Amino acid sequence: PIPEAVAKMAVQLDEATAKQMHSIFEGGAEFTTDPDGTRHESLKLIIGRLWTHIIDTMGKPDGKLHLMSGHDWSVSPLLMCLVARDDDRLHNWPPFCSNIAFELW
Repeated sequence: PIPEAVAKMAVQLDEATAKQMHSIFEGGAEFTTDPDGTRHESLKLIIGRLWTHIIDTMGKPDGKLHLMSGHDWSVSPLLMCLVARDDDRLHNWPPFCSNIAFELW
């Protein structure tokens, strides 16, 4: 079981880890003279190849189901590319078994 003292601080710990994660994924953008440019470049370096693969796969439908697997360190930067910086979904670390689905019909 989780110690009671840790359980009480779970929300604060989750928010702190999410903030640290964003700082890492954004390349410390908040401390630069061009935060948006730094954030864009950092995300491109971190998740750009996977993002390009996903977009290319969606652009050439072949009737197959494509499944890709990753960890929270894959889900988080993808989510950061898809939602606004102030979106509530970015305030917490992705929970266990998080997923992002792109469906084309």
